[in-house]
Amino acid sequence: MKTRIIQFFIIILPFTLFFWLIWIDIAPSGIKTVVYLAGQDSPYINHLLPSERVEYPDQNKKSESFVRIKGEPVYFSVDLPRTDFDTVEVGLEFRNNQQPILELGALVDPVSDAYDLRPIQNIIIEESDWSLVEDGNIILLDRAGLETSVFDFLDNPELDKLATYNFELNIPYREPNYQALGYTRVVKTSLRGHHQYATYIKNEVLSLDLTYSDVNRTLGADEVVVRVFNEQDEVVFEEKKNDDQNTTENQEDSKHSISIRLPNLPEGVYRVELSGTSDIFWRILASSQRYMSFVDRVYLGDSVGYEDGLHASNLYTNAKNLSFETAHVEGIQTIKINEKSVDIYTSHKKIDYAIATPGTALIDIPSSDIKITGRGKYALSADAFFEPDPIKLTYNSDLEVLGVNYILAGYSAPQEREGWLANPTSHYTEFNVDEIKQDNGSAKFILSVPGIEDGGWVDLHKITLTFKKDPITFWQFLAELRERLPFGI
Repeated sequence: MKTRIIQFFIIILPFTLFFWLIWIDIAPSGIKTVVYLAGQDSPYINHLLPSERVEYPDQNKKSESFVRIKGEPVYFSVDLPRTDFDTVEVGLEFRNNQQPILELGALVDPVSDAYDLRPIQNIIIEESDWSLVEDGNIILLDRAGLETSVFDFLDNPELDKLATYNFELNIPYREPNYQALGYTRVVKTSLRGHHQYATYIKNEVLSLDLTYSDVNRTLGADEVVVRVFNEQDEVVFEEKKNDDQNTTENQEDSKHSISIRLPNLPEGVYRVELSGTSDIFWRILASSQRYMSFVDRVYLGDSVGYEDGLHASNLYTNAKNLSFETAHVEGIQTIKINEKSVDIYTSHKKIDYAIATPGTALIDIPSSDIKITGRGKYALSADAFFEPDPIKLTYNSDLEVLGVNYILAGYSAPQEREGWLANPTSHYTEFNVDEIKQDNGSAKFILSVPGIEDGGWVDLHKITLTFKKDPITFWQFLAELRERLPFGI
């Protein structure tokens, strides 16, 4: 009898284990939690990369284990569960060695390498001595200490003296005396890869004629997407162009065009997104709009072998903290910013420069082949520049130079948990799974610590993913179980 009981349990144990694993995977409760402890293996969360930006110090206890982030940025990928979940919340436990800003982001557009960044910690806000008023998760910092309420401030904000962090103002930008350009401005340039620019429409047709090249320098398809967004971030135009059928790296250049005509648009600011891989060069932009202010970056690509060689360009920008980088030795040059020189002395290295004067600066670029990044707007001519957005608070914002007297932030400070800091449970770190899921069933995340190259570090102890969906009944669970069994039940 005893032998039969043992045999019964031996037979039923694999089925019980299988059933239990399926139960965990399907998660009838609607919640599935996955934990990655630094340095340990996980079936879902992969180690942080690239390896040269992280290190694993000697550790004796799991409760103290951590991976040290010493470069910017680092990435980790997540193999998503087979079950369809609606959202995933990402929790971090960490220590911060006085790095001003730590942010977490999920990849939402692989073509443009765009991440949806969320705040984890902002020491600038936490350690500010300005007057602070809180309204839920909204923080208002006031240099003058007037202690007005968030509601009263938003009723009549001083936009030219305001900086925001993780906060979108629902106050539309308007120019009462705006006049349409009245003709088509043709810009011949060589913008490489993904770009977006802001423009303004009032009693006119939004028109744009694009000519671009697929230079086929790298393997893979080079799809192009052009979108126009309104002030509600709704797509009012979209056109996709498939690859030119050349997915090799034979460096054969093919030219294409896209034309946009959008009449009867309501007055306001519109954002035009030019999405393409690094093989896409935007050669001609012809528009009848007065403004064309590029957002946060301009990549003036090399033209060797395709147009008339490298050429000079001027950029007008209100960005204060700039980074310059060239991909080729031909791009080594001396750039002037308001007559001050910046030497781009080598390729594949970011050269940083801070502008210490208020207002718009002129960047004189003698031979292009240069990528310029920095929070702000950029225009290829002075009359095409405008800034419809409030100043964005960054890790190295000089509030005196910028003339900022107020900061509005959507932010909740991390809380201490067993010797580590943990970001609080909030919508700030919750992502829609459908928006971040890649074709291979994974998701890619970024940890951004801008300025960490100055010698700082962040120790990451734990990553916790909480997947959520509507709970299901036992009978619905059985139905999902049946779909997973090849032989049926």
